[in-house]
Amino acid sequence: MADEWRRKKYYRTRVLIPVEECLESEFGDCLVCLTGGQLNLVRNLLLYAERRSTFVSEYESNTYLSPTTEEWDALQTMLADLEGNLMDCEQFTQDLQEILDWVRLQASVLGALYTEEEQALFPYNDEIADDELTPAEEEACAIAQLWFEWGYQVITEYVLPATRFGFDYLLPLVAGVITGWVGGPPGVLGAWAVAEFIQEILEIFYRGSETNLVNWMDTNKEDIVCVLFGWLKVGGDASAIWQYAYDAVIAPAEDIAVGDKLMLNLFMGSWAGSNAQKAFDAETEWATSNVSSGYCDDCLEVPIVGSDWWALPLVEEENTIIMDHGAGAYWLKGCWEIDVPTGYTLCGVVYRIQDSTGDCTLKRMGRGEGGCSGGAQQLWGNESGNNPDDTYFAVNGTYIDEVECKAALAPGSTSKSSARVTGENVACCGWNMGWNCTGYAEIVFEYAVFEGTEPF
Repeated sequence: MADEWRRKKYYRTRVLIPVEECLESEFGDCLVCLTGGQLNLVRNLLLYAERRSTFVSEYESNTYLSPTTEEWDALQTMLADLEGNLMDCEQFTQDLQEILDWVRLQASVLGALYTEEEQALFPYNDEIADDELTPAEEEACAIAQLWFEWGYQVITEYVLPATRFGFDYLLPLVAGVITGWVGGPPGVLGAWAVAEFIQEILEIFYRGSETNLVNWMDTNKEDIVCVLFGWLKVGGDASAIWQYAYDAVIAPAEDIAVGDKLMLNLFMGSWAGSNAQKAFDAETEWATSNVSSGYCDDCLEVPIVGSDWWALPLVEEENTIIMDHGAGAYWLKGCWEIDVPTGYTLCGVVYRIQDSTGDCTLKRMGRGEGGCSGGAQQLWGNESGNNPDDTYFAVNGTYIDEVECKAALAPGSTSKSSARVTGENVACCGWNMGWNCTGYAEIVFEYAVFEGTEPF
């Protein structure tokens, strides 16, 4: 009866863990990054692992045997290792980055494994395609869709399968396919050392999470495309535009792992944006088949941030005054309005007058003049006579850097003075067209300019 001290009774609420499944597990090693709440949950559950009676070394009919002394020592060593490995995401990311930096040092060695053609398409260095992208609005929506689709298809059709079959399988295949998508050589993705790194890490990391990443991309496509669309209209380097999308949608995501984010950042980053632009310009079959008309119609606009101001691009269809004055002796009134939220200060707008025809006088309403909704604050006073220029920059420069703001938003426009309107208020710009005449005009408001540097 030497093992009598190991014999335990079953209790309904007792947690039982088989010793064999811990010391000789059928599962391979894996990596995981836990949220703060999950980390606390695991640490509390580990309290059970400090009790010898939690583990079953041998089952009997009405009782069970707890671990032997040797088994218990091995389990306690494993528990100490587990507690030491429960790191936070910041530590995990730092460790991954250190591995990545080491892999990049081996670039010349790794690059020698592939043919000259493959190395030309995907050289082993840290240069990643980063073209300047400044498309027109309609083109911006198309390129934003292609940008996402490029990353999505590369990840789901080539990279994730390659985590099972190896990157020797990926490189030759993806080189030919992507060249067809673009209609010529793709933009350089000189970080295939990262791909080598991803293969090693994801063979274990993605065993159970591949579907999760695909589902996440499907669910968040619209959000990513809309952010890309907004910043493509503003223009800039592909890397800067991607950073806005990454910070807004990917970085805060709690339902994908650090490895998912590394993969998205590499294969849906500036490389994807540069190639999307090339494919769009070449009008390849892949490009034309992956663009949906009107996809960005419901996208919210993204702000342009200056040193002490920020500007909200306005949707033209919702911020245009149309004035059609038929023959007759009367004044036609039109009004543009914007709600200024609490805590915000509107310093002015950029607007343009287009399609102004006929012999009518077009002028802004005076501050106390009727025509707009009650309580709205007029941004400008009355100005008689037809406006001589098409575009106006109407901002109060007393409170912000007017020169910087104008250079960014409307460098060739005519400057007008403006008044500040603080929230909660309705700011408006009313117009009169008349008197005894016939005329037509459209006044389009392009940007609302606010004081400060933090838009949201």
